[in-house]
Amino acid sequence: MIDIEWPFYTHMDFYGQKKAERLFQIIIILFGIIGFIIGYMMQQFSVTIYSVLLGTFVSVLLTLPPWPIYRNNPIEWQKTIDSRIYSDISAQSLITKNFESL
Repeated sequence: MIDIEWPFYTHMDFYGQKKAERLFQIIIILFGIIGFIIGYMMQQFSVTIYSVLLGTFVSVLLTLPPWPIYRNNPIEWQKTIDSRIYSDISAQSLITKNFESL
């Protein structure tokens, strides 16, 4: 597999994902409500549709890129384990358990 090094951050932590999802929902709902009210007063359903489309565009700009506000809680990953060491240990423990049971 090709390992590509990007010059910018491409990740978002779990709390950032939750924050982005909540922001997306709030923006879409607000633009939908405001568009519905204005469209109802103007008797133009197209105003409601354009308002929701504008809200979708704004929410995509605010939530799709991994902005720094979505990367405040980095994940602490465990260190890698050398599997050869543990496979040797488990094989030795199986051998000693078999001899002890006899």
